[in-house]
Amino acid sequence: MILPGIRAVLARRARRLALRAAAALLAGLCAVAALGFAFFAAFLALAERLGRLDAALILAAACALAAILIAVLATSCSHVTPCHAAPPPNPATPDLAALLATAAPDQAALLALATRLGAELTPMQLVLAALIGGVLSGRKLGR
Repeated sequence: MILPGIRAVLARRARRLALRAAAALLAGLCAVAALGFAFFAAFLALAERLGRLDAALILAAACALAAILIAVLATSCSHVTPCHAAPPPNPATPDLAALLATAAPDQAALLALATRLGAELTPMQLVLAALIGGVLSGRKLGR
C-alpha cells in the first residue's frame, strides 16, 4: 500500500514528467518544421543559381553527411565510460613518498599542497583554477 503523501509526490512527479515530455515533443516538432523551412529556402536559393536537380543533389548530400556525422557521434558516445566509474590505476604514477624524499623542502611543500588540492577539488574546479592562473600569468607577463 502506498502512503497518501508518497502518492501525492509520485503524482506531481508524473505530472511534471508528462509536461516535460509534451514540451520536448512540441519543441522537436517546431525544430523539424523550422528545419524543413530552412531546407526549402536553401533549395529555392540554390535552384535559382544551379538548377533544381543540382540543388536537390546538394541538399541530399548535406543531409547524408549530417546523418553520417550524427551516427558516428552516437556510436562514439555509446562507448564512453560513465562518470561514476573509477578510472583504472595508472602504473606510471610516481609514488608520493619517493617524490617527497627526493625533493627539496620547498618543492616537497608545494608537492604536498598540490596533492592535497588535487584530492579535494573536483576536476571542473581544477580546470577553473588552471584557467584563472593562466589568465593572471598572461596578464602579468604582458606588462
